[in-house]
Amino acid sequence: GNPAPSPAYAAFHSTQSQTIPAAAPNAAPVSITSDILNDIRLEEDGITITFLRTGLYHISYGIIATSAAGPDASIGIYESKHGTPAPASIRPLLTGNREVNGTFMSTYSAGDTIFLGISSSNPVTLFTNTTESAVNAHITINSLDLYD
Repeated sequence: GNPAPSPAYAAFHSTQSQTIPAAAPNAAPVSITSDILNDIRLEEDGITITFLRTGLYHISYGIIATSAAGPDASIGIYESKHGTPAPASIRPLLTGNREVNGTFMSTYSAGDTIFLGISSSNPVTLFTNTTESAVNAHITINSLDLYD
């Protein structure tokens, strides 16, 4: 018989030392590495995520910043072509090694591209641990649709 329908899914993370440049009112991207990919692609820039199937997606993400965020700082998932945020994804950015998480659902079309971004009037340094590899940013994407 035919294989069972499957969802599109992906997981990404960062452990690298990063300082995200000031970009307010726009957002600057966070570099990530892919852990697992199924019908979602991480582009060669290490920033851009491309959806390969149209559907409804559940996206969760988080970041740990150490310092320097402006009072207006936020994180979110941004549409790459126009730099506009997914409105339900914007969260105030906390510093002092405190994690900020977000979760939302949105419909994306095949070929749509997004990135995890920080909007701040000051550069933002992500948490790093010199003695062990610590995750300072992560994204998990799951489609809520099944595909043949």
